[in-house]
Amino acid sequence: NIQIGSACDDGSKFVGSHPNFSWQGFYVTDINQSVASNWADSLALCDNLNRHGHGDWYLPSKNELNLLYLNKNALGGFSSDDYWSSTNQDSDRAWYQYFTNGIQGHNLKTNTIDVRCVRRE
Repeated sequence: NIQIGSACDDGSKFVGSHPNFSWQGFYVTDINQSVASNWADSLALCDNLNRHGHGDWYLPSKNELNLLYLNKNALGGFSSDDYWSSTNQDSDRAWYQYFTNGIQGHNLKTNTIDVRCVRRE
């Protein structure tokens, strides 16, 4: 039985069952995707990512991002900075999560913060 944080054969990390689709596994890349990026570039970066033999990566929703935060020690590789989610607050802001204390908030989409991509199957 695979444990949260286990490295998969392809190099990605197992997060657990997807929070909204419990029959699907949920995976995260082994490292941050880039230095800090604005929100639009972060969406594109994940959408265009081909890593660990997969091309179906995406920027996590704020609920998915919280699951990454809750398991950050087992998953490894996270900074203590902010991470973008794909969840909009409004046309100018999107949700992020601060990985030092888990607080979620919204930030201007033009600001640059960290990116970590996820996938499910």
